[in-house]
Amino acid sequence: MSFSVAGKTAIVTGAANGVGLAIARHLADAGANVMFADKDEARLRAEVGDDDTRY
Repeated sequence: MSFSVAGKTAIVTGAANGVGLAIARHLADAGANVMFADKDEARLRAEVGDDDTRY
């Protein structure tokens, strides 16, 4: 059985670091449209930036 997330949309909370960041990046690398969300906006911007279309 194969499972593809390409073209799907995911919202990942806690995406500024740790497991949340790893999951969000993995989904994005697999072709999903990902919204990275975290209450620590400064750290989130440091990890993924403002204009990064990849993340």
